[in-house]
Amino acid sequence: MNVLTSIFDSFNTITLVDFIVGVLLIIALNTLIIYLIRRKTVIIITIGLSILFIISKVFCLDITAAVSFGVLLVFTLFILFLNMAEARSLFANKTKRVKKRISNKKVQDLGQIYDRDTLYNVITETVFFLSDHKYGALITFLRRDSLNDYIKSGTKVDAPVNARLLESIFYPGTQLHDGAVIVRGNIIDSASVIYNQVYGGELPGKVGTRHRAAIWIARNTDALTVVVSEETGNISIAYDGNIEVYTRDSFRKAFSNLMNESEIYDKYDGTKQE
Repeated sequence: MNVLTSIFDSFNTITLVDFIVGVLLIIALNTLIIYLIRRKTVIIITIGLSILFIISKVFCLDITAAVSFGVLLVFTLFILFLNMAEARSLFANKTKRVKKRISNKKVQDLGQIYDRDTLYNVITETVFFLSDHKYGALITFLRRDSLNDYIKSGTKVDAPVNARLLESIFYPGTQLHDGAVIVRGNIIDSASVIYNQVYGGELPGKVGTRHRAAIWIARNTDALTVVVSEETGNISIAYDGNIEVYTRDSFRKAFSNLMNESEIYDKYDGTKQE
């Protein structure tokens, strides 16, 4: 009891402000790490250093507090440096949403009227064909976030979604086989698009290059990506930072549900449509 009393007595206005500012900085660093780097080891280290800093401040251990905060800051900068591409993509997408809306041309492209059931049926037919023949495939469906930085790395196609065309693109040995196809509405925008990949961390079992790329794009944009494994023929959907394997019986329903998930929201400002 005497210890607690002496601690509270030592807190003057300046010390209290210093403590609050320090805690807010710690919370900000933790939020950044947890939001950007979804790896259990990194999060544990960050939280551990944060707790050490707060305890040191409470007990007026200024040297320990300074050292723990310095180590935490250096550790955060080091992690951000290792994940520079992921951080740059994240901040770029957030900035674009705040500063400006999509241009009129893009609005027309994204807002075009087409038969979604027909699109879903064509994609389902294509995916089943690729799965049966174990042709590896990566098909990303553009939503609100821009993928222009990735589209630049691929080859422009600009053709309506067609099962035979998609099957020929992913046929092993063709020039466009490697990389992803990006679909804008019901148009195949580009092919052979290269994404970054997720390495280490919390990955669902043994995953290959395509799955790592799909997880990366799902963690950094709101795009939905369908993956076909060339080793097993398994069909997966990566969306909202996660990836899940689906059977032939469940794929069509899951795919259409996820694609329609944001249809009740305005594509450009997130407000609900009547």
